[in-house]
Amino acid sequence: MRKYAKHSDHSSKQRALYDLYGVSHHSGSLSGGHYVCDVKNVAEGKWYRCNDSHVSSIASPDTSSSSAYVLFYVMRED
Repeated sequence: MRKYAKHSDHSSKQRALYDLYGVSHHSGSLSGGHYVCDVKNVAEGKWYRCNDSHVSSIASPDTSSSSAYVLFYVMRED
């Protein structure tokens, strides 16, 4: 994440590590569409896709997809 915080003076910038725990996907257009979310159950270490009223297990999120709209990270503890 260092390259995205070029102007940060925070001490964690040089040593912080981040883990991905969620990806929001959007399909459609600017005026409408559909969202699904891939989320990681950190207790199990497993990924799930949430799509309206249906939740399914997935191997891992597709972060390279053009539908990946927002990625959620949490900083690891020291």
